[in-house]
Amino acid sequence: MIAASAGEGLACPSCVTAKTGNGYLLATAVLLALPFASLAGFALWLRRESMMRRRPIPGPDPGSDSPGHEA
Repeated sequence: MIAASAGEGLACPSCVTAKTGNGYLLATAVLLALPFASLAGFALWLRRESMMRRRPIPGPDPGSDSPGHEA
């Protein structure tokens, strides 16, 4: 009884806009851009890690007169 009175099933956001086709187009664009965005994010992370490794560790100069180092 209840199943017979049910309307159109909307299982996903793309199904909602299936009549116009915009949902499928948007989903296609996102899925096409996703691998490139992932690669770009990975490249930026590698660049940041590389720059962090080149930066000297901050601290007192070895020849400086710092507390705790008495002559």
